Amino acid sequence: MPNQRRSDGQMVPSPVSRPGVARERASPGILLAACLLAAGLLSVGCMGTTPAPTGPTPVVTPDPTGPLDAFPRVDGPVMAVFHVSSAGDDSGDGTAARPFRTLHQARDAVRAINGSMTGHILVCIGAGEMALSEPFRLDHRDGGTNGYRVFYQGVRSMETVLSGGRKIEGTWEQVAGSVPDLWRIRLPGSAAFRQLYAGGSRQVRARSVLPGQWHRLDTWYNPLASAMIDGQPSGPVDRLPGVASAHDAGILVQWDNMGPCDITALSSVGDVEFVLHHDWVVTRIGVEAILSADDRRLLIAFHPLQGKWLMERDWPPKRTNQPFYLENALEFLDEPGEWFFDKTSEHLYYRPLSGQAPEAAGLVMPQGPATLLEIVGSSFIRQVQAMTVRNIRFEYTNWARPNDDGFLDGQANNFQDIHGGVNVHGHPPPALRIETSRDLVIEDCHFQHLAGSAIEVGTLGSEITIRGNRIQDASGIGVVAGTILHPSQVSRIRIEDNFLSRIGAEYAGAPAIFVPYATGVTIEHNEIAHVPYTGISVGWGWTYEPSVYQDNLIRANHIHHVMEMLGDGGGIYILSRADGCVIEENYIHDIVRSPWNPSWGALHLPAHAIYLDNGASYVTVRHNVAENLQFGEADRLLDKDRDQYGTNRTETAFDGSETVRQAAGLLPG
Repeated sequence: MPNQRRSDGQMVPSPVSRPGVARERASPGILLAACLLAAGLLSVGCMGTTPAPTGPTPVVTPDPTGPLDAFPRVDGPVMAVFHVSSAGDDSGDGTAARPFRTLHQARDAVRAINGSMTGHILVCIGAGEMALSEPFRLDHRDGGTNGYRVFYQGVRSMETVLSGGRKIEGTWEQVAGSVPDLWRIRLPGSAAFRQLYAGGSRQVRARSVLPGQWHRLDTWYNPLASAMIDGQPSGPVDRLPGVASAHDAGILVQWDNMGPCDITALSSVGDVEFVLHHDWVVTRIGVEAILSADDRRLLIAFHPLQGKWLMERDWPPKRTNQPFYLENALEFLDEPGEWFFDKTSEHLYYRPLSGQAPEAAGLVMPQGPATLLEIVGSSFIRQVQAMTVRNIRFEYTNWARPNDDGFLDGQANNFQDIHGGVNVHGHPPPALRIETSRDLVIEDCHFQHLAGSAIEVGTLGSEITIRGNRIQDASGIGVVAGTILHPSQVSRIRIEDNFLSRIGAEYAGAPAIFVPYATGVTIEHNEIAHVPYTGISVGWGWTYEPSVYQDNLIRANHIHHVMEMLGDGGGIYILSRADGCVIEENYIHDIVRSPWNPSWGALHLPAHAIYLDNGASYVTVRHNVAENLQFGEADRLLDKDRDQYGTNRTETAFDGSETVRQAAGLLPG
C-alpha cells in the first residue's frame, strides 16, 4: 500500500492505532538484576518491584463494552483500571463512576498494587485539560512487574491534555497613540514568559522588522580584543563618542534600515534581545544600551556577562554583514499579531488581527513548568521500567531562562551556561523527560506550543520506543536521544513513525531529531518538514576517536523543506566517527538556500541532503533519493581516506527511486 504523504508540512497524520504491545528483548540491566537476585545481593524492592503496602488492594475489572471504549485497546490480561478526570475527586475510588481528579492520586493507587502484577494496570485519563503547575513525576516505584506494563493513556480522540497554559481573561483597555488598535491588560503576579498564542497559533513577540526580514551588522565592536572576526583576530577598538567604559562588547550597525522608531530612545532597552543568525545557530543576547556612534551608525552594547562569553568564543564565527533583528520592546509593536509584556507594570500589550476584539482572540500564555512529565529512576538498579504513555497531548510549556541569561547556542541547540564556564552546556528542557529508565513506549502523543523541546531521553536510557507522535511548534528540538557527555549510557532507542514540523520556532539551530552520544539508535519512517536547520543530526565531538556513538540506523525517513533559515547542515547531518552507522533509503527533497544564509566571499555554507561533517567516518550511505536541491549537493562525503562508505545513489543513478519515495516516511494507517 503506498504511503500516505503530505506536500504541506502543516498537515498532521492521524493517530496510528496499534492493537497491542510487543514485548522487547531482555536488556543487560534485567540480566544483571537476575544474577544479583540469584546471589541474594538484590532485594525484591529494586528494579521497580516495590512490595505493596499494607491495606486493601483496589482491583477494578474493566468492562470491554463500557467506558474503556474511548481508550486504546490493550492485549493481554488487565489487573486494574484507574480513571482520572478533571471533573473527578481524589476521595473517589478511581472507577469510571467515581474517578480520581489528579494524576498523583492515580499514581499512588498504582504503587499500592504493582509490586506483584498479574496483568496490566491502566491509568485512563479522560478528555479535557489537566493544568499543571509543576512536573508530574514517575519514578522506579511506578513501572510494571512480572512481565506486565503500566499504561498512562488518554482517549483515542487526542483530547486528553496536560497543559501549562493559562487563558488570558479580564478587562482590556485600548491604548491611545500612533499604533492603531493597540490594547493592553494587566496580569498581576504572572510568571515570566516568552510566548503568546492566539487561537492555537504562536504570535510574534514585538520585533524591529517583520518576520522574514532582518538588519545587517556593520562591525563587531570588541575592546577585549579576544575574538576572531571574519577569521582574523580582532584588535582593540577605540572607544566611540558617547560610549561608556562599561560597555565591553557590542556591534556597530548601519543607522538606516533600523525601523520607524527612534531606536536610541526605547522605553525598556534593558529587556531588548539582540537576535543574531550566524551560520548554523541563532544567538539571543541581552542588550544593555543602544547609543549613537556617529552620523551613520549605532552601537548596540551587550549585557556584560553575555557579551563576554560571546566575544571570548571563536565558534560560531563572527562576521560582518550577518543578519540580525531586535526583539521585545513596546516601540516595535506595530503589526497585527505582535505582543509585548511590560514586566514592570505587568501589562500585556497586544495588537489583534484586523476587526478582532482582543478578548475574542483566544489568547493563552504559558505559566506552568518547562517539563510536564518526568519519568526518571533513581539509580541503575532502580530504573523506571515496563511503562507506556500514549494518546496524551502536551502543550504550553514555559521556559523563560533566556530572559535573564540569553541563549548562546554552540550547535544543535546546546547553549552555553554563562554562569558555569565555557564548557558547561545545556539545551532547552523537554515537555517529556526520560532518564534512568528502560523498556518504555511513548506513542501516539501530540506535542505542541512548547517553550523548549518535546521529548528527551537522557543519561541511562535503554530499550525506549518513541513512535507515532506528532511534534509541532516547538521552540527547541523535537526528539533528543543521548547526551553530549561521553561516555553516554543511552542505547537501543527506536524513533519511528513520528511527524515533526515547525521545530526550532524560537531557537532556530534546533534539529528535528538530535542523537549525540548513543548506541544502537534506530531512526526510521519519520516525516520531517519545515525546520529552520537540520532534519536529523547524529553525533558529537568533532573527532576520529571511537566512542559509544556507533551502530545507529537512519532509514526510510521522508525529509523535506529543512534548512529554511540557517546553513552548514542538511537533511541528515553526521558528525565524528560513527562506527556502524547506516544511512539508507531516505527520501530528501526541497532544500533551498535561505536568504538568511548569505555567502561571504569564497565561504560556502552547505545545505545538503546528506552531510558528513568533521570526523565523520565508518558510515555506510546507500540507496537514498534526493531531489530539488537548489543549494548544495545530494551528498557531501568528507575525509574519504578515513571513511568506509557504501554507495549513495541519487534519483538519476538509482533504478529503485520510486520504491524509496513510496516507502519513506510515515507508515500507512
